[in-house]
Amino acid sequence: MPHRQFAACLVIVCAAFAAVEAALPTFWQVSTEADFLRGEVENLSIDSYGRLTLGPTSTPIYDSSAPFIWTAITLADGAVYAGSGNEGQVYRIDPSGKGSVFFASESRPAR
Repeated sequence: MPHRQFAACLVIVCAAFAAVEAALPTFWQVSTEADFLRGEVENLSIDSYGRLTLGPTSTPIYDSSAPFIWTAITLADGAVYAGSGNEGQVYRIDPSGKGSVFFASESRPAR
């Protein structure tokens, strides 16, 4: 076999081996809280010993302009009232997710 054909075959075989190697499962071990926190954690709680437990789920219902919502209450009709401590505003969010400012304090922090 001429040298060029041999080199081409070697490249094809190496590429095929690399493709098969990439498809194999990869296993790793994580055992500390810091190991878990390097990744994305959703709906799980991790204690200081690295133990996993089911965590609370959260579903966004409204995107306010406030940086923080400090308190929220749900009424019997499904409406949510959410208070932003920083902005001094209370939002009313209806069950469909439409919201508006329900109350705005006159004494807001200076920006």
